[in-house]
Amino acid sequence: LKIPQDGIYQYVTSNPNKIPDDKVIYVDGITSKSYTFGEFKHKSKKLAAGLQDVLGFKHWDVLAIFSPNQVDYPITVLGMIAA
Repeated sequence: LKIPQDGIYQYVTSNPNKIPDDKVIYVDGITSKSYTFGEFKHKSKKLAAGLQDVLGFKHWDVLAIFSPNQVDYPITVLGMIAA
């Protein structure tokens, strides 16, 4: 078993499965709101930048989420990991 040296954010955004950026990967079954792979990458990166630049979030800082299970959750988690 080869364990990669990159973090989760780097692994996901490196796109090892060659998912097209315009492919829908998340859909909210109740509201029909959806995100493509490209939107997922862009929004999580934008959130990470905001956490760092606006809020001063640094490596090893701790952030908690209190959220229902909804379509924006994966973006929030990946953005936090990237920050």
